[in-house]
Amino acid sequence: MGETIAKVILLGDPAVGKTSLVRRFVDGTFDEKYLTTIGTTVSKKLVKVNSTNMKLIIWDIFGQMTSQNFHWLYFKGAKAFLLVCDLTREDTIKNLSRWIDSFYKVVGDAPGIIITNKADLVPSKNNQLVLDMTKKFTLPYVITSAKTGENVEKAFEKVGELILERRENNNVTS
Repeated sequence: MGETIAKVILLGDPAVGKTSLVRRFVDGTFDEKYLTTIGTTVSKKLVKVNSTNMKLIIWDIFGQMTSQNFHWLYFKGAKAFLLVCDLTREDTIKNLSRWIDSFYKVVGDAPGIIITNKADLVPSKNNQLVLDMTKKFTLPYVITSAKTGENVEKAFEKVGELILERRENNNVTS
């Protein structure tokens, strides 16, 4: 079977760890320094999902909601999304709704997951808020730490599985 190529968008507020998650996943590294993403950074990684070779083209877009008018340019052609929030910052969890609504307006119904990042920090009192969001949008979620690497591979593999499931379901009904 050939290679599947899929554009995946990382969504979420500034400083939730989107860039750190991509670096951990693609390069296996972590850097304590915060670097603001200007525009977008595109990374690639070949993964094996079930028995399928999948090249994930990961678009790490800037997190400022004030630039929301430009986000649609980056969303076009996406097969899935990773919606990232910071477990230690309630506002980043509450803003998930705005991010997903904005994405769905451009792409339509697409598979995605919520990633709650920074699990290595103090245990969160925001877990219930995250659970409420996952129920509201019927999305799976993964708790990660870009710093320690906890569940980072799992999050990207899960989005790959969702892309394949969607493709298989569309082929069955076509």
